[in-house]
Amino acid sequence: MPGAARVHTMRPASVRFSRSGGTMDNLAIYSIFCGPSSAKTANPTPVDPRYPHFFISNNYEILEETAAAGWTPVFIDLAISDDPVASATQAKIPKADPWAIGELMGFDYLCYKDDKWLVHMDGLDENIAFMKNANAVIGIRSHPFLGDNILFEFGESMHQPRYKSQWERMVNYITEEVANGYQLKSRIFATGSLLRNMKHPDTEAIGKTWLEHIGRCGIECQISFDFVAQRFSSIVALPIKLLI
Repeated sequence: MPGAARVHTMRPASVRFSRSGGTMDNLAIYSIFCGPSSAKTANPTPVDPRYPHFFISNNYEILEETAAAGWTPVFIDLAISDDPVASATQAKIPKADPWAIGELMGFDYLCYKDDKWLVHMDGLDENIAFMKNANAVIGIRSHPFLGDNILFEFGESMHQPRYKSQWERMVNYITEEVANGYQLKSRIFATGSLLRNMKHPDTEAIGKTWLEHIGRCGIECQISFDFVAQRFSSIVALPIKLLI
């Protein structure tokens, strides 16, 4: 994985956040895009003013678009690449390891979302209450259609060229994990969104472990997350979807 990037936050003077409106906790939402503007996937819809929203990118044009919708733009100093695998690898750093981004620290909960989707805002409070009752580190949705075997995730990923280009790396990673005693039949999660309890002592350890596994497995980070989840029982499936 690439090393830590220099980070610069640009908060437009017009952006203000309110913690009122019935929110339960000190929570922030963040999303990421790395790559050229021609490959843009970001959906910069206006933010919900009840929560701070941070958009992380190495592309100033993308950050300007998201800032116009009320997101706090955070620039990471990584070279823009036309290689989709290289760009995806860059984006995995703050996805798995938000501790690399100073602006994301100090919150009780962090909600990561894939930049193509919207957060189901009305379900956040209930999902947080569920996590509290379970003393959970990470809340995440079960995969909506794949069965309970990591090989289904591997097979599904072969439909996308950027994942298929790393198929041998994934095979080697899966083989190593199974040889080390971890299971193919497992809980299967969808990592397009995650809700993190940032006050739990295991949260950072899970993030650092996941980032290390991404370095071994490649950019198909749902496969590596499913193996990491076998090491931590405090990762729970949420009752309400995080994305719409």
